[in-house]
Amino acid sequence: MEEWIVYSAMSCFLYAFWAVNMKLASKTIDPNTSSLLQLPIRILVTIANAFRRSSKNGTSFTIVGILKKAGNLNFFGVGFTWTACISAVLAGFCYNDALRSGGSGTAVAAISGSSPAVSYFLSVILGLEKWETKKVLGVCLAVASCMCFASSK
Repeated sequence: MEEWIVYSAMSCFLYAFWAVNMKLASKTIDPNTSSLLQLPIRILVTIANAFRRSSKNGTSFTIVGILKKAGNLNFFGVGFTWTACISAVLAGFCYNDALRSGGSGTAVAAISGSSPAVSYFLSVILGLEKWETKKVLGVCLAVASCMCFASSK
C-alpha cells in the first residue's frame, strides 16, 4: 500500500477521534475554552514533530538553522501558510460553535468534513486542479452524505 494512503487513512481516523472527543468535551466545558486548552498541546506536538522530522533527514533544527531556512522562504508561500493557519483556527471555532449551538456531532462532522469537496471546486476555479468527472461524482456523493447526516433528527 502506498504511504500517502496510509497517512490519509490515519488522518481520517484521527480527525474522527478528534470530532468525537470535542463532542464529549462540549458536554462539560465551553467548546471554545476546549480549543484554547488544546493550544499548548498543539504547539508542543508541532515542535516535537519538527524535531523528529529534522533529525530524520539531517536538517538542523536550531535557531540558526531556522533563521537560515526562514531567509530562503518564498514571501507568497509564507502568506498562504499564515492564511491557511488562520482559516484552520477559525474553522475550529466554527466547528465548536456548531456543536455548542445544538448541532449533532455526526451532522457537524459530516458537514464540516465535506471541506475537501469545497476545496476541490475552489481549486478548479483558481486553476489549481483539473475538472474530472470522477472527482465531481465524489463531490456529489459527499454532499449527499452531508445532507443525510444533517437531516437525520
